[in-house]
Amino acid sequence: MTSVPFFSIVTPVFNPPINAFLECIASVSQQTCNDWEWILVDDGSNDPEVIQVLDFIEMNPQVTVIRREVNGGIVAASNDGFNAVRGEFIALLDHDD
Repeated sequence: MTSVPFFSIVTPVFNPPINAFLECIASVSQQTCNDWEWILVDDGSNDPEVIQVLDFIEMNPQVTVIRREVNGGIVAASNDGFNAVRGEFIALLDHDD
């Protein structure tokens, strides 16, 4: 029997357009494969809607939200996400894709 690989999705987040962010969340949430985790790294967002969405999505046990207090840019946020992954494979996903 072949085991299913475990995927880690890393998404740096900084004040994305809310509609695009919600569509991104819907896309990941509708995956048929269940062997994944999603690491969202908030890079100091100050948009109340984005913060509220992150608070809500964090209730999903497959999702981890890392909150950076200082905006360090996409590289710093991505590196924080990479340090938190548990998956065999890592996928990068932009917050407004």
